[in-house]
Amino acid sequence: MATTEQQIFQRLSDSLKAAAECCDKLAAEPKTGPNYVRLRRHLSLIEGAARQAAHWREDSRWLKVGLDAAHCHAKAGDWLRSHAPRLYFTKLAASLRQIYISTERLRTMPTGRMGAILPIPHHAHTKSLVPVGWTKSNSGLLMPSAGAA
Repeated sequence: MATTEQQIFQRLSDSLKAAAECCDKLAAEPKTGPNYVRLRRHLSLIEGAARQAAHWREDSRWLKVGLDAAHCHAKAGDWLRSHAPRLYFTKLAASLRQIYISTERLRTMPTGRMGAILPIPHHAHTKSLVPVGWTKSNSGLLMPSAGAA
């Protein structure tokens, strides 16, 4: 049975809310084990649902939601291992709630486009205008590297 778009977005919103609640608990309670396990599970579900939404809607903007969830997961683990202040988890909960608001806006906002929404390619910065495998002589002539001696 295939997952529907409605199920994907329901999972995304439920997990965003639950992950924020886990962060609230991590900020308040010294016992972190079960809450951290639940937080990890919900962040993983967010990442997967965002990936499915990107595929379902052919919209690469959803991939950023998944990347944000992965980033939150890495940061939360670092904070617990380094015994960082619990205030960080309060801020993470606020960020997850803001992500929820932005995903609802992205879900319901018209795109004004037909077809796939792909990321905007960025041009690579090159240091040299000389092609690979070629050498520039003193006179400015380009010669193959093997023939330049």
